[in-house]
Amino acid sequence: MPRRRRTSEETPVPPKKHRYNLRSRTKKALGSEEEEGRISSLSDEDLRARNKVLEPKDEPSATLNVSSVDCQTKLNRKNHHTNEFEKAGNIYRRGQAFVIRVEFDREVKSDHDVILLQFTYGTRPQESKGTVIRIPLDLKPTTKTSDATETWFAEVKNIAGKGLECAITSAPDSSIGEYRFYIETNLKDTDAVKRYEENESMIILFNAWAKGYLILSPSPKSI
Repeated sequence: MPRRRRTSEETPVPPKKHRYNLRSRTKKALGSEEEEGRISSLSDEDLRARNKVLEPKDEPSATLNVSSVDCQTKLNRKNHHTNEFEKAGNIYRRGQAFVIRVEFDREVKSDHDVILLQFTYGTRPQESKGTVIRIPLDLKPTTKTSDATETWFAEVKNIAGKGLECAITSAPDSSIGEYRFYIETNLKDTDAVKRYEENESMIILFNAWAKGYLILSPSPKSI
C-alpha cells in the first residue's frame, strides 16, 4: 500500500510542552542541594536545618528598658549595720557589697544585651576625677567586673526572665556622701544607648572594717 503523502492543507501537530526544571528551581530556592532523580537520605530534621527560611530567630529587636529597681533597702541596711539610723533611704558602708534587683521590659539575652552601671558623686561629676564610676556587667552569673580604676566591682548573681540581681562593692576609699545611680542598656554592635536614672540616691559612709581601709593608730611614744 503506498504511503500517504502529507498535503500542505494538513495542520502540523504541535510539540509537547515540557516543564523547564521547575522542581529543581523550587528545591534550589528552598536550600536543597539534592540532585534531580536522587532519593534524599536526609532526615526531616536535617532537611529543615538546611532550609534558611525555617531557621528560628531569637534576637531582640529593641534595647532593654528598665521597668523598676529594687534597692533591697531593708536587707542592705541590716547587712551594713545602718538599719538603726533615723535617716531613711539607702545607706551603705564603703568597701562592702550591696544588692539590687532590676526588672526590664523583656527577657534579658546575655548574648545580645549590654548593661552598664554608673554611679556619680557631687554636683559636677567627672570620670577623670573619679566622681563618675562606670561598671560594665558580665551577664554570665558569678563573674566579677570592675570600673576603670579596678576599685569598684559588680557581680551578676542571677538572671531569670526579665529580672537581674546584682551585687555591687564600692571602693574601700570611696568619697563619703551622696551618690546618684544610673543603668545604661544597649544591644551589642550598636551605638544606641538608653540611660535610666534611679530616683533613690544612696549614701556611702566610712567602714573601718572594710578590707583595704587603713586605720592610723597612735604610736607608743605619742600615748
